[in-house]
Amino acid sequence: MGWKLNFHFANFPKIILCAFVTASNEEKAIEKFNTDYPNLAGCIITEIIHFKH
Repeated sequence: MGWKLNFHFANFPKIILCAFVTASNEEKAIEKFNTDYPNLAGCIITEIIHFKH
């Protein structure tokens, strides 16, 4: 399953970015985000959207 995670840097809440990961559930998607994008680990995730590929 695919997941789209919307997030922003703590100091820049008006700039929303997104990342895409493949995981079996929402919790795993957050873990995968932190693993795949270690430089963004301090970001605040604002929305997680499930999508089908």
